[in-house]
Amino acid sequence: MLRISNLNTGYEGVQVLWDVSLRVSQGEVVTVLGPNGAGKTTLLNTIAGILRSTSGSCLFRGEEMCGCPSHKIVSKKISMVPEGGRVFPLLTVSENLALGALRAGKGLSQEESLEQVFGLFPVLKERRKQLGGTLSGGEQQMLAIGRALMSRPELILLDEPSSGLSPALVVTVFEILEEINRRGTTVLLVEQNIAYSLMLANRAYVLVNGRITLENEAKVLRDNPEIKRYYLGL
Repeated sequence: MLRISNLNTGYEGVQVLWDVSLRVSQGEVVTVLGPNGAGKTTLLNTIAGILRSTSGSCLFRGEEMCGCPSHKIVSKKISMVPEGGRVFPLLTVSENLALGALRAGKGLSQEESLEQVFGLFPVLKERRKQLGGTLSGGEQQMLAIGRALMSRPELILLDEPSSGLSPALVVTVFEILEEINRRGTTVLLVEQNIAYSLMLANRAYVLVNGRITLENEAKVLRDNPEIKRYYLGL
């Protein structure tokens, strides 16, 4: 579904990603692990069209996405949940979700998409008239995921969805991601909660200093003590 080849990206002349290559097959959960500052968010922002690559290729279903603006990438059925959710604080829950449907294209109606999101997140239905900024941190993360799902993505990009959440809410978020994937959405996940990420994912990449240093099945990374110690710091 997604194939990234020799991707190079930077900010104002400072290179962050160096010849990054990875693939995500349809129906998979793929996680990208690594320390702070490794370039994980930069990678997702480049796929989503927020940043422009300096070279390399990003193919989604065989179509080049590099150089494509973000709103067109959403129309191609790729959605992103940024770190911290970034909901619109002065808009209601319903208004936040409606914005997510602006580039949905053909398929289910907005009302049908809304009911599917409310099925995943009943608390959002209860709070649908409440301002986004008055929700708890966990509820805002649910709203951000729900907003991304309103465009009915085939691939969803998630940047640190468990960041700042209580342990109980972290479990809830990963259960929701598992259900989203079970319903047919492919997931590319950036996450520092290594244990949960490797339990959820089919495959994993380790990104260090802007370079992919390791790729393998998630269960191999999870079970191999040498890899856990030297690559993941466990």
